[in-house]
Amino acid sequence: MHEFTTSPAALQRTFVTDASRHLPPTFGLLLGRALTRLGAWLRRRSQLSRQRRHAREIELALRELDAYTLRDLGIYPDEIRSVAAEMTGAAEVTRIRVAQSAPLR
Repeated sequence: MHEFTTSPAALQRTFVTDASRHLPPTFGLLLGRALTRLGAWLRRRSQLSRQRRHAREIELALRELDAYTLRDLGIYPDEIRSVAAEMTGAAEVTRIRVAQSAPLR
């Protein structure tokens, strides 16, 4: 059985240090920028995926309602997908919100 005298973390630090001696100094900067951009892109993709999933859940819930209930809410059945997109921020809000804009009496 072979025993290590140094920890795996120490070996990794040694390897990275040795390897970085042979790379140009700008490589680290470029790699850092690339990883930062990749991280931002992955976060955005994850956010869009959650947004689409939430819009789909809203759309499915609205499709379970009958036409009379939808009418009471001020939604036509053919607007359901658009309403779901607006509610999740995936689309610009274009509908007039009568209940919010009505004057108080």
